[in-house]
Amino acid sequence: MVCALVMVAYVGYGEAWRTYPRIELDRLAAQDETVSNALDPLIKAGLPVASLPGFVPLTQPLLDSDASIEGIYVVDPTGKVVQSNTRAGVPAYTPASFHASTLDDAGSRFRVAESDSAYRVSLPLKNKIEAVGDLVVVMPKAVLTSQVNDLFVRVVAIGGVALVVAFTAVVMFIVWRRPQAERGPLAIAYGAVFFLMAVVVVYGLVNVYSDGIRDKTEALGNSLARRLSTPLELGLPLADFSQVDVVFREYKALYPDLSYLVLTSGDKIAIDTDASHVGQAWTDRPGNYEYAVPLSGRVAGASDLTVRVGIPNSVLLNQLWRSAKNFFVLFLASGFLAMLIFDVLNVFTVRPRGGRETPAQRRAFEEGVVVPFLFLAIFAEGMSNSFMPQHLQKLAQLNGVNPSIVSTHFTVYYAALALALLPVGRFIESGRMKRLLMFAAGLLVVSAVSMALVDNIYAMFAIRAMAGAAHGIIATGAQAYLILVASRGSVTKSSSHFLFTYNSAIIAGTAIGALLSVYMGFSGVFVLQAVIACAVLLYAAQLLPTKVGEDLEEAPAGSAAPARPPFLPSLRHAVRDFSFVGAVLFVGIPAKIVNAGVITFAMPLLLSHQSVPQEDIGQIIMFYPIGILLMSLVVSRIVDRMGQPRNALIVGTTAGAIGVSAVGLVQASGLMTNGTNALGAGVLIAGILLLGLAHGLINAPIVTYVSHSAAAQQLGRGTVNSLYRFVERAGHMMGPILVGQLLVMGQQGSTAIAWIGLPIIVLGALFWMQSSRQQSAAAPATA
Repeated sequence: MVCALVMVAYVGYGEAWRTYPRIELDRLAAQDETVSNALDPLIKAGLPVASLPGFVPLTQPLLDSDASIEGIYVVDPTGKVVQSNTRAGVPAYTPASFHASTLDDAGSRFRVAESDSAYRVSLPLKNKIEAVGDLVVVMPKAVLTSQVNDLFVRVVAIGGVALVVAFTAVVMFIVWRRPQAERGPLAIAYGAVFFLMAVVVVYGLVNVYSDGIRDKTEALGNSLARRLSTPLELGLPLADFSQVDVVFREYKALYPDLSYLVLTSGDKIAIDTDASHVGQAWTDRPGNYEYAVPLSGRVAGASDLTVRVGIPNSVLLNQLWRSAKNFFVLFLASGFLAMLIFDVLNVFTVRPRGGRETPAQRRAFEEGVVVPFLFLAIFAEGMSNSFMPQHLQKLAQLNGVNPSIVSTHFTVYYAALALALLPVGRFIESGRMKRLLMFAAGLLVVSAVSMALVDNIYAMFAIRAMAGAAHGIIATGAQAYLILVASRGSVTKSSSHFLFTYNSAIIAGTAIGALLSVYMGFSGVFVLQAVIACAVLLYAAQLLPTKVGEDLEEAPAGSAAPARPPFLPSLRHAVRDFSFVGAVLFVGIPAKIVNAGVITFAMPLLLSHQSVPQEDIGQIIMFYPIGILLMSLVVSRIVDRMGQPRNALIVGTTAGAIGVSAVGLVQASGLMTNGTNALGAGVLIAGILLLGLAHGLINAPIVTYVSHSAAAQQLGRGTVNSLYRFVERAGHMMGPILVGQLLVMGQQGSTAIAWIGLPIIVLGALFWMQSSRQQSAAAPATA
């Protein structure tokens, strides 16, 4: 619970820091613009920026009214400070100490830079011909830190501590009243406290965002009011000036968040960015935060003039929606972690001591011990799913290498994953499972540390190979581990347990890794991966049993384990069976091509190129394993209703073709242009979810299908299943290269992905025809 609440608070704090500085810098730019407007007539009159009169008296009111400003400067085109006004004790302004900021927007009217201790906002100063310098405002970062801490940290810290205390009391009460309580009451309490923590964090963000939006709106109103009051104070009525309405439209264009910008004279609208409202009576406009600034001057009627600035409440709601969406994803991921922790605690607390455990109790303990190992290892590996292609592509560019090399890295990853499957079976039979899993955990640690420290694109081949081998050994070894400790009648249940744990770890890792990459950067996530991998290695060394499943089911006297046939002869025999080959070529390999090529490799790159936020990329991609997970819960019942696995494979292949086409057509129809609008995101998520459901309808039935093939009757079901798992990895290896080439030919557009649906439909039709002939040929023999 504490870990979950800290994660929620961390994400909320990161959201506050990602959004609040931008709001404050917009406000600072508006203040900067107030001074720029006053200097503009002098500069256009031909005065050099070094000789502007009255700079200190002009800027002193701004320094007095806004405590966040450290200093105001005018610099010439060479960067030399020619005018300045600063607070007492402020160190000299050194332009060289500032560097480019991630908050800088190339399309903005002002530039943002930052140093270790301050932000700098610069507005260009222009005469009638060219730029003659910049007006610079500097704000210490400590100001933002203090404001965020006052508005957010205190609220969240107090609320979080109170919730932890309350949760502890509830848990103690439940355990005291019902020592053998099931998970239900604890899960309800966990969910309720998580939800309340999210409410507390959202309340803190409301304070931060509303304070920043209010300050920004007020700064914009003051800037425009000051600009309009200047001629009034000189005794010149606004009616003597042309294009005043143009100034309003320019402000509205510069600040698109504004819902309205109006000048009223008494109760009438004198100027409005919407010309149809001019001359109408002014009425309050609900659903907006409004700031009104009365003008001043020596002209008659000046006191009746008021600048009114409105910003819609939806701006605040849009910011909160992004945070709420992230909290929902966190809730899903932490829910999986909570279930894992509940199970681990249950495993260690109910185990009998003193050698009194039965074989069934020992079996439950060994199964409960290996599940956390599997979850945490796959969770750590999955944390980089949403940004691995972008990271490798960036490294390729830094090394001066064609970015198309990135697809080869994914091929190497899956090739190592496939090759790592070969020795796993032998280690399982020899009883050295613990050593093998510890070796894989060590590879995971080395690969994660290397990802954080190494920036050579060619060294990444070896690093990604280590990661792929670790993934393959851990997944295959843990699955075999669970099957070994299962009773004879519980193998299916153990397989389902494996699939649920594996996919929930992928979902949680992808979601949390995508969120943390926004706040920690890619390297920070790799470091966290390494820390978790070290914990996995330590867990394996301390808690995994050395021997697995011994004495759980005694073999009949005189019996011996069947000899395991050699791999290559078995493979040659299997590929002569058209039923086995048809399932692999027409269904299994195409599904893995889409998995590795589209979901893992192409989607992060395409979404990143479409300026989709990094956390949204992870949240969109995670709908694929969610679809697989949901389907795994009901796939057996669906296959039973369809009558045979063949029908499920045909339906899954067809649905997969529709899903991948929907994913590819999103950009082609313009739904994802310049970000994720609601319709585009909905279509994309629906396509990815459908793809996950379709592949979930393939993964289990295809194993059943090949288990009933002619090859399985001669080689044994276990051998054929292992052969299928190995051969289908060819789809993983080919996927990134094939899809990468499609992207190159399609100029990085997702339209190329849509065409993948066509060959999948063709292959599905071939499987339907081939399996129909196989079924017809087998019917007389069966009868």
